[in-house]
Amino acid sequence: MKPESPEPVPKSGLIIQSGGALARMPGGGTPALSEIISRSLVHIQTSKTLGTRHQIGEHELCGPDYRLVCSFAEDLQLTTKETLRRLLLAGRFNSAWNTRIEDGRFMALRIEKESLPISSIPSIRGLVVETLVLRFLNTPTELDFSIFPNLTTLDCGWNQLTGLDLSQVPNLTELVCYQNQLTQLDLSKVPNLTKLNYSANQLTELDLSPVPNLTELYCVQNQLTHLDLSKVPNLTELYCGQNQLTELDLSKVPDLTLLWGSENKLTHLDLSKVPDLTDLSCDHSQLTELDLSPVPNLTGLVCGRNQLTKLDLSSVPNLTGLWCEDNQLTELDLSPVPNLTNLQCSSNQL
Repeated sequence: MKPESPEPVPKSGLIIQSGGALARMPGGGTPALSEIISRSLVHIQTSKTLGTRHQIGEHELCGPDYRLVCSFAEDLQLTTKETLRRLLLAGRFNSAWNTRIEDGRFMALRIEKESLPISSIPSIRGLVVETLVLRFLNTPTELDFSIFPNLTTLDCGWNQLTGLDLSQVPNLTELVCYQNQLTQLDLSKVPNLTKLNYSANQLTELDLSPVPNLTELYCVQNQLTHLDLSKVPNLTELYCGQNQLTELDLSKVPDLTLLWGSENKLTHLDLSKVPDLTDLSCDHSQLTELDLSPVPNLTGLVCGRNQLTKLDLSSVPNLTGLWCEDNQLTELDLSPVPNLTNLQCSSNQL
């Protein structure tokens, strides 16, 4: 009887090396099998790396997080203990945005020039940071966020960024890029964004259509001549002062409760579509009239330095603060606002 042929040796698979390590056998194999093997190796190696804890002072860090501290320490010629201490102390008065460690992993990371004047962000894979604050850095004019794929909150304000690539952080919900040198901002890669602060930049326009869930928008001190809010119907707070807006259409943001639109070139402001507004600042503009009847819940009004000749407060009985100085008012009836505690009405014709 002809003996059975031995089973063929697979051309691609996993083999056990000395010390129990796994590796891929050389050879071809199907693309699907090769992909499965590659993923298995990565998973095994990652699990092994994360399973090893490294002690720095009273803290234990997983592999990637430990290597990050070591890289910073080498850059600054500090001990790892001192480097970690500085990381944990940075911005300590704002705890929600401070460096935070959970189960050996950096979940929040705050890096500021004052405490950690690093020259660059090292390329370390395996980090799971969700909140990242980078302030006053000695960095290039752009940043690479590819090592932070889990980011949901990013604050890179007070740098000198001329560009901001968000394609590596698709889960971002909150972005602060205040006080940079940005002339454009592409939001198409961050559709889940709910809070955006790009104040004090050089933008002349911004497309908000990719971020329909936006609830808070800060775009103060740019060069905007137009602001289309039609794509962000859930907006509740809008800070758009110190621009060059000549008009502001609020008809598509009915849930707006706060509007800070000071120092623009507005000649008219229609509040009829924002009935829940409680705080309004429209000072330093060119308004000749202001109808408050659509906003009965208003508690704070700043409308100084316009060209108002009258101001009817009968429809805003809950008003507690009023700043209407430097207008052309000849009378001001305060009887409808018995709860008023702050009043500035100087430089009128009262």
